[in-house]
Amino acid sequence: MKISDLHQFLLSNDNFILTTHENPDGDGLGSMIALGHYLRSLGKKVRLVVTPSLGNAHSWIGQGNAVEVYRPEVHAEVFNGAKCWIVIDASDPKRLGALYPIFQSSQAIKACIDHHLKEAPQGFDQEFTDPQASASAQLVFRLLQQEYHGSWELIAPALYTGIVADTGNFRFSNATPEVHEMAAFLIQEGAQPPQTYQALYHQDSLPKVKLWARLLQGMQLLDQDRLAIIEVRPEDFKITNSCYEDLDELVQQPMRIPSVEVSALLTDLGDGWTKISLRSRERIDVHAICQSFNGGGHRLASGAKIKKPLDEIRRDITSDIATQLNYH
Repeated sequence: MKISDLHQFLLSNDNFILTTHENPDGDGLGSMIALGHYLRSLGKKVRLVVTPSLGNAHSWIGQGNAVEVYRPEVHAEVFNGAKCWIVIDASDPKRLGALYPIFQSSQAIKACIDHHLKEAPQGFDQEFTDPQASASAQLVFRLLQQEYHGSWELIAPALYTGIVADTGNFRFSNATPEVHEMAAFLIQEGAQPPQTYQALYHQDSLPKVKLWARLLQGMQLLDQDRLAIIEVRPEDFKITNSCYEDLDELVQQPMRIPSVEVSALLTDLGDGWTKISLRSRERIDVHAICQSFNGGGHRLASGAKIKKPLDEIRRDITSDIATQLNYH
């Protein structure tokens, strides 16, 4: 990805829609906010729209930054009038959820800015991707560091949130020297590490705590305790009065157990759909597994949304992971 190509693309277009995958995380949301500020500094018209909500852990970064939650009766005209639609932190338009049909039918120029592994992003007129980057926020930062000359007061916290979210607060192997240099710059420009950490990791509701307790109690350890599986059913949300967003970061928890090499979170979405989220300690390439289900992500963190019942997916996933575990 050439920053000059992205910059020229932004200069050549106007009337932007910026969005990210459904159930936005800190990286998608933070990157949107920062890019939106930059486009407005160029005098461009831009709207930031997400679905189905900002999410409990990330709503703080969206407050005061003109991020809108998609409502059909409000945004139909907005999408019809858009000339350029940029999807951030997702190179597969199907990850847009409720916005996907609108995206498909839109006559706007379509582009993606993303860091996830994808052999060939489809459905876009322009692609600005770098799978070697640690976060989409890193790509937006590279652009702004070269081309932006205004205040970083609102941009720095947004990009810092993105990099913290996708490096697990600098715990993961993708916390490269460039990422730490980026973080240092953003802190100098106003990002606040304590506030960001508290917002992302210490803002759990009582229903979320109850949900985690229930699901971790039912966790299964398979294949000599090397594979952890957590299953989520609709009744789990109902009993604990929780919601889908409360699952954020849960898939990472089984990795605290030294023997666990792969953690799998399987969520029954209803209507025959199942969401899978996989995490790997090091040896197992979970991206290859999710890719076989038309999903994606990274070698050690990946996911997919599949039109199959959870029980059937469990069998497939367990078999695929066991094959890799025993092969290696």
